[in-house]
Amino acid sequence: MITVDQIIDGIIAVETGVFTDHPADRGGPTRWGVTQRTLGGWLGRPATVQDVRDLTEATAREIYRTLFIDNPGFWKVKDERLRVLLIDFAVTSWHTTAIRKLQGVVGTVQDGILGPKTIAAIDAMGADLVFSRLLAARGEFFLSLAKRLESLGLSPEKMRYYTKDKAEALIGDSRVIFLPDAKKANE
Repeated sequence: MITVDQIIDGIIAVETGVFTDHPADRGGPTRWGVTQRTLGGWLGRPATVQDVRDLTEATAREIYRTLFIDNPGFWKVKDERLRVLLIDFAVTSWHTTAIRKLQGVVGTVQDGILGPKTIAAIDAMGADLVFSRLLAARGEFFLSLAKRLESLGLSPEKMRYYTKDKAEALIGDSRVIFLPDAKKANE
């Protein structure tokens, strides 16, 4: 079974400690995948660019654990692959977005709260089907952001590949059926 620390290790490995400040990134300057906006929320005050530059890996790990795993209640999701996908979706798009997309997949009220009705709906539908549909919904969500993503240097085709590739890497499952032409985007 994958642990929370292993999930965070995977996120940290992908995000790295490189400081970025791209004008198209609505979250502002970023380090370890933590945006200036998110860091400000964590600190309880507006974060400065220097705060982001000074962000340590240890603090980034605390932020991921608290804001993207514990607080949203992702630990309640029994299926490991689905839990990892939700956490990664939350990290890239915020936890309420991930939960609302999940709720759309399972047919519950899309309130952004992972409560007992959503958990019961996952169980009723089956984790494998929910996983596949949520992965597709995540891909569609990213494609809806295509204009902004292109300004960050990611074409919609590359993003389709990135989404499937990242999901496989984080989950360790190459059986994910996503988009058959996705590999062409990386060639």
